[in-house]
Amino acid sequence: MLSRLCKVACGVSPSSTTAMTTTDDGIHDGKPRSNGLSSPLLSPELPRSHPSVVTFSREEDNDDDDDAAAALPCLAFGSEDGYMAFSLADGRMRGDVAMRLARGRRHVPSPHGGKVFATDMHGRYPCHLVDPFTGEVTPLPDLPIPFSEESPMRDDPEPPRCRLSTEDGFAWDWSPRGVMVARGDTAFFCGTGGGEWTPVHRSRHGSSMTINYRAGFFFVLDLGTLRTAVFDSETLGRSTEIDPPPCLGDITWALLVASTDDVLLLVRRRSRRGYCDVDETFFQTYRAPHRGQLPDTAIRWEPVTDIGDRAVFVDSAHGFTVRAGEGAMRNCVYRARVVELEKEDRSRRDGAALEVVVSPLSDLRKTKVVEGSEVLRRCKVQQTIWGGGYWIKCNHG
Repeated sequence: MLSRLCKVACGVSPSSTTAMTTTDDGIHDGKPRSNGLSSPLLSPELPRSHPSVVTFSREEDNDDDDDAAAALPCLAFGSEDGYMAFSLADGRMRGDVAMRLARGRRHVPSPHGGKVFATDMHGRYPCHLVDPFTGEVTPLPDLPIPFSEESPMRDDPEPPRCRLSTEDGFAWDWSPRGVMVARGDTAFFCGTGGGEWTPVHRSRHGSSMTINYRAGFFFVLDLGTLRTAVFDSETLGRSTEIDPPPCLGDITWALLVASTDDVLLLVRRRSRRGYCDVDETFFQTYRAPHRGQLPDTAIRWEPVTDIGDRAVFVDSAHGFTVRAGEGAMRNCVYRARVVELEKEDRSRRDGAALEVVVSPLSDLRKTKVVEGSEVLRRCKVQQTIWGGGYWIKCNHG
């Protein structure tokens, strides 16, 4: 088991509270849990008061080579028949999903760690990680309270031109060294062996964020300013910061794609026709290198239409790349979309399902349904309850 602790500081003693712990089966075990916070500014290590709260296996610390491996992910989603996983490589539903669904609980997978973050949407937001293919549960401290709920944001003469918040601003990703989550305007980290959420970043203007992990770095995209902060996952030190892309005010939607040596930003822009602004469904892609950059060197987004022999996978929470190969076309973007079912396929008035579509990076307006994904239409989804589909790589078999 990984024994290293992230060398971050903690100076505020945790406020321990006793709460009912919810397991993956929806059972409350009544064990006390800590929801304390620690500051990253004072002492050298996370407290060891709960050394077994978060544990991870070193065997899963192999994502540096993900771009060199053509391992295709599964599409995980909640359906009327329970939690499901569609294998893109085999074009079939997997039959080994062991995770259970529960109403009032949010399930968001990480694409690389083989873990799902499960949060009960009530009380102090008890949460845990679960492997959907084995049912193994790793407990976590209750979700922390964002700074915006404890102290007012400072006045800023330049408010954000776009605000892309969703739900309560929850975002997260997994690394072998710990978990980073964002709620509201604050990002927190819980290290391996530690039982505390440590605040590491606060977004500008109080906007929500996205979090992606790749190859030893956490990428935190501020959705209000489209500024990207890059953190070393071991020290939690800020590695670099990437300024927003040009013409920020015209961007209506953005998604970060993390990769080993660079990052991509997919954006949707508002076009101007005549005297009226018209929202168009088209995308533009930018690329920025992040590895090997000098500390004082500005990193800029550059437009790109070809990323070589890589394929991009995106969902509403994460974006990542894999090497193109059998089952994944080079320079293409894969995503899942919700489709309304035909009347003869509906058992409910609001029947809907998912399908996987692919688009060339050179023209993201073009889409086609991926062969084999028609089996997804047999699984009815309720997006308002379970959310959409998320990409996840299975670590077993």
